[in-house]
This record gives sequence, structure tokens and C-alpha cells, in this order.
Amino acid sequence: MTTKPLTPAAGEIWMTEQGAYVLVAGADRTHAVTCPVAILPDGSVVAHPRGRKAGQVLLASFSSGPYRYVSVAKARTAVTR
Repeated sequence: MTTKPLTPAAGEIWMTEQGAYVLVAGADRTHAVTCPVAILPDGSVVAHPRGRKAGQVLLASFSSGPYRYVSVAKARTAVTR
């Protein structure tokens, strides 16, 4: 984990207190829209395999709550055969 300002931005990965990873899809002045994701062994991010839905989280939860910054999402590269 790295240290960063506690304001989420689109494209960042954060961890909940339960250990789940969420991708910040966007944010306004009071809320962030998050989508559950899974991080693959190569570090790329994919939608959560169990089909969990996106949600809104108060921005205060990122600065003083259960969320911890992980990293900026890494794009998945195409696999050629």
C-alpha cells in the first residue's frame, strides 16, 4: 500500500475493511461511485466475477473510514495466440 491524499479519483483502486477491492468510477462533491473488482496475478483489474453491483460511497468514508488506497488501476493487455 502507498500513501496518497484521501480524496478518491476515477481509475483508482481502494480496499474495503473486509478486504474487497473497489474501482472508483467517478466522484462528485459528496459521493464516489465504486464498482467491485478483482485484481489478477498480473496486476490488471477486471469486473468482480460474482456480479456484484456498483454503489455510491460517501467521500468521508475514504478520508476517515474503512477504505484504504491501493493503486491506480492497470489496464488489461490483450493476449495474442
